[in-house]
Amino acid sequence: MHALAVQQGLTLSPEEQRLRQFFESRGWWGAQAQDKVLISFTDLQADDPGTPQDEGVDAVRRESVLRHELSHARYFTDARYRALCGEMWRQWLSAAERQRIRQVLADQGYDAQNEDLLINEAQALLFHTADTRAFGAASFGLTERRLADLRKRFAAGR
Repeated sequence: MHALAVQQGLTLSPEEQRLRQFFESRGWWGAQAQDKVLISFTDLQADDPGTPQDEGVDAVRRESVLRHELSHARYFTDARYRALCGEMWRQWLSAAERQRIRQVLADQGYDAQNEDLLINEAQALLFHTADTRAFGAASFGLTERRLADLRKRFAAGR
């Protein structure tokens, strides 16, 4: 978090500074934190009817977000899991499917040249985002059958 803020010339908010101090006091920052992952997500909350987007978080959405975020943690900390994700990306998906995913993620602001980032986000969406309000097969131009087949293969590979 801090390194990215520094790289982008951003100043940490007071809350972010307190979080950094908390991590530093426990040795969870910098070189000592190479094997640490922090996951944060929201509690249940009602939608704000004054905004066009749906920010409501019910139990289904909350579980889906948690599983999605946990899959990122596993990707960063488990070399075998990361290898399976790479195999999925390079061997199970067609070139056209990879290009479609790359484009969708680029349209959402992801760096389309960072293949590791694309693999990580693709695995989290394809295999760990069950709430169809957040992700569905059509999001990546897949059929429901194709997504189900990929999920079954992925589950068998774990």
